Amino acid sequence: MKRLVIIILLVLAFVVAVVLATPLILKPKLRSVATNSLKKYFNGQVEVADVKVSVWKDFPNMDIEWTGILVKGAGPHQNDTLLWIGAVRTNTSIRAVFLPSDIEIAKLEVDGARLNLNEKSFAKRQRQNTRQISAASLMAGGNKAARLKLEQMLLSNATLKYTNESSGVIFDLNGISAELAGEMFGKQSNLDLRFQVEKLNITQQERQFLSTGNLSFQTQLETDFGEKTYHLKNGQIDWNEIPIQVNGTIAAPADSVYFDLDLDGKETGFGNFLALFPNIKEKLLKDFTTQGKTEMKGTVSGYYFENEYPSVEFTTTISDASLQYPGMPGSIDKLHADLVLSKPQGSFDTSIIRIADAHAELGKNPIDFGLEITHPVSDPAFGGIFIGKINLTDLQNIFPLENALLYGDVDANLRVKGKYSDLLAEDYSKIQSDGEVWLHNVQYSSPKLTQRISVSEAKLDFSPQQVGLQRMVLQIGQSDFLLKGKVKNYLDYLLKEGTLEADLQLDSRFVNLNQLFQLMNHEANLSASIQNGPSGTDENITAFDVPSRVKLRFRSNIEHALLVQIPMEKIRGNILVENQKLTLQGLGMNLLEGSAKMNGSYANTEQNQPRFDFEIDLEDFDIPTMARTSGAFRKLVPGSENSTGRLSAELQIKGSFDEKLNLVSGSASGAGTFGTKNLVVVNSPLFSQLGGIIQKEKLQRVNVDDFTAQLQIEKGNVHLLPFETRVIGQPTKVVGNLSSKNILDMRLDFVVDRAIIGSDIQKILAVIPGNEKIKQLPATVTVDGPTASPKVHPDLSVTARAVADATKDDLKNSLDKLGKGIFKLLK
Repeated sequence: MKRLVIIILLVLAFVVAVVLATPLILKPKLRSVATNSLKKYFNGQVEVADVKVSVWKDFPNMDIEWTGILVKGAGPHQNDTLLWIGAVRTNTSIRAVFLPSDIEIAKLEVDGARLNLNEKSFAKRQRQNTRQISAASLMAGGNKAARLKLEQMLLSNATLKYTNESSGVIFDLNGISAELAGEMFGKQSNLDLRFQVEKLNITQQERQFLSTGNLSFQTQLETDFGEKTYHLKNGQIDWNEIPIQVNGTIAAPADSVYFDLDLDGKETGFGNFLALFPNIKEKLLKDFTTQGKTEMKGTVSGYYFENEYPSVEFTTTISDASLQYPGMPGSIDKLHADLVLSKPQGSFDTSIIRIADAHAELGKNPIDFGLEITHPVSDPAFGGIFIGKINLTDLQNIFPLENALLYGDVDANLRVKGKYSDLLAEDYSKIQSDGEVWLHNVQYSSPKLTQRISVSEAKLDFSPQQVGLQRMVLQIGQSDFLLKGKVKNYLDYLLKEGTLEADLQLDSRFVNLNQLFQLMNHEANLSASIQNGPSGTDENITAFDVPSRVKLRFRSNIEHALLVQIPMEKIRGNILVENQKLTLQGLGMNLLEGSAKMNGSYANTEQNQPRFDFEIDLEDFDIPTMARTSGAFRKLVPGSENSTGRLSAELQIKGSFDEKLNLVSGSASGAGTFGTKNLVVVNSPLFSQLGGIIQKEKLQRVNVDDFTAQLQIEKGNVHLLPFETRVIGQPTKVVGNLSSKNILDMRLDFVVDRAIIGSDIQKILAVIPGNEKIKQLPATVTVDGPTASPKVHPDLSVTARAVADATKDDLKNSLDKLGKGIFKLLK
């Protein structure tokens, strides 16, 4: 008896020793098996932080837990975490240690897995290594004879991120949970599968294409483990409350996986479908209410092996749908379309995404459109069509404009074709477009504009190279335009910082330049004079910016125009806009009862002081007309409104304007000539001060002979080179300066006939014997002071010397006679 007790105690001691030693024996082996198994499927470094084995809680079963499983990438991804699993837990019998070919596991749990993959994450596998990781191979070290009895597999709190680096497509799944239950042993079995994702996002180049907050899948699996065939019955996908039934077969007899699945979606709401596409829902259709229904159907057939994927045919049908913005009278109605995903056997890049038979009505305006996308992974190529007639009032009722009004009708028939890579590269020159657009009675007004813009009619022909403007009748305030020509590079201009190029013929009956210069309303409250038109003063004109990113050529033909109060007619020539500079080429016009030709440029600056450089040829301007229409000319030439005559000039001048388009003092430089014809100055304040030299009655109406004078401009100062003419028929030499401050400094040298000399010269002559012989006398006048009120200073010293020289013989004779007479008296 004693011996039996000892034997029993020894056996118990051995069992206890084995039980106590089992965790120590198994931990290195279990760590090694997990590490080696994962290395078969991943490139990189594999680490297992700890393995815990417990034999006491469920003896004779034991609990096994692997924690801190980490897989890092290789090469350039060596610091990237490919896989992290917080814990893998299982429960099996201790005899599995001694009989690894017959393993029974009630439940296998994977908690907190984070999988971060790209197309280079997996190791290159030979065919014998393509089998799936199983609990049996994990426990038996890859023994093919191992038989696994598993009743339940659980996955919780997992994430999956897959990045296709070549295309930039990212699949991001968060909150993944799954459960597989049933007898997973023997050759055949029935299993229940449940799978759920809390958040799914598909993005490319940081652009979100697809998003859903609820994706779940459940099915019954009839499994043939021997043939590795799985029949899905009563399967259902719930995708953002969109139910899709799934039935069919998945088989993996060798290296490949074969699919033969039917997908049949039940009818669901249109709003649920839109919620899958956040860019559309949140950016374009935010706050819109929806109605309508959506149905989905499709098939998946073919095999998966390495980069070969099965064929997919999937169609989403939208019908009887509508969209409406709350509080707005208009809506998008009668919306229907077929959205088709078609992919033959092969890579995902062979897929075709198509929007077919799409139709909608904006109010009462029908539109039809379509879109096809090919090569969606490598470089999506797209082609689209848009046909419709839109009343812009109805459109504004659906998509309201902020503080702006838009009216009129647009007919469009457009097609577009291109590649997504060209859009990303902003190389819009490679985007092809063609078609036609007609505008009818389109009107646009905005607080940013001081005038309403109206297009009564327009026809635009689109081609891959340009937009042909066949005819556009445009009205801006009082100005009318008829435009014809070509516009290039419009996609670059609209979609990125490109330059718009245009060559246009501009015809007009009337252009109000005062309104056009004030078209952009930069101030909150525009003055009444601007709103109601020009007041007739130069104060209405202000500096303006030439548009950026445009290269325009206008061949102008304008019958009438108005600048301040100066009417202009028959404006012909070229107007160029480029690099924020306005250039005039051979621009000719009739104005002020004369004509003008201009070449030169205008460009504003950051200081709002535009720079100019002009060549100006003025011919036969009517002086009184100039005085009546230009306050600046009246200030420069007082009394000019009462005069008659013609003014001509040829000038080359450059400098700066201020914000009111007045010449900046001291900025101008240049040279040229000016002259007058048939000049008659009436009641001039300047000539009225010459009464001491010329008889006053002759100064009331002063005739000036035709002349041409040369001038130079330096730092705003005008230097008048000496020239000769005749004033009231009297020879006159003129020289002088006009400062940048409008201060006059001029000298006039007259030769005056005896018959019209003034009172000051008469006084000189009265005391000089022999003055009756003098027929002409010189006289000099200096004029200085502000141009608005100059002062005249006669200089009669030259006159006195001339009189003395002319009468010295007579004076000597008189003195001789006087001396002889006195001598006789004294004798």
